[in-house]
Amino acid sequence: MKPEIVIWDWNGTVLDDLGLSLDAVNYILDNRHLPPIDKEKYYSYLDTPIIRFYEKALNTKDVDFESICFEFNDYYRRNIKEAGLTKGILQVIEDLFNRGIPQMIISASHISYINAALKEFALEKYFSAVIAAEDFAAGSKIERAKAYMERNMIPENDRLVIGDTLHDYEMSKSLGGKCILLTSGHEGRDKLSSTDALVLDSLSIEDILSL
Repeated sequence: MKPEIVIWDWNGTVLDDLGLSLDAVNYILDNRHLPPIDKEKYYSYLDTPIIRFYEKALNTKDVDFESICFEFNDYYRRNIKEAGLTKGILQVIEDLFNRGIPQMIISASHISYINAALKEFALEKYFSAVIAAEDFAAGSKIERAKAYMERNMIPENDRLVIGDTLHDYEMSKSLGGKCILLTSGHEGRDKLSSTDALVLDSLSIEDILSL
């Protein structure tokens, strides 16, 4: 397969920020005198929309989501330098670029975070588009992705989504394309393996071209 476009998720896929995100969640829990969670609980709680995650983590339906978003993003922004690129991803991005295969990012993160990180890691030239949130609520990416594909008339069978969550899989199904899910991100192999996506611990250009 030579995809017409590769659609990258950002958090947990291109950016290895699982540890930072878990630390931010435990910061929120500590502020409320609640015990921390570990990676396995983080995996099991993760959901979309993200308020469902906090309902599980805080064990209540009475969630002050605005305050939580502020606390998470404040901690994340102050400690962003702890995150780096996912191992091996830069090589894949470069290989795709050198083969002339367009790449874009679709993310629930705020556009300002992604643009700053792209500049920090010198990745700007590799991506033809960055579609991301204009607020800090980490909502669904699906409608933004569908609008972009329709506007640019990209054939369904030629779309490849690379992500790390069930939401990325759902997006690929909505877009009518193929999907690769990486276990190094925000949901574990158990959840990801419930799909018919290609689930990998690490990614190479050969994985994409032989899909």
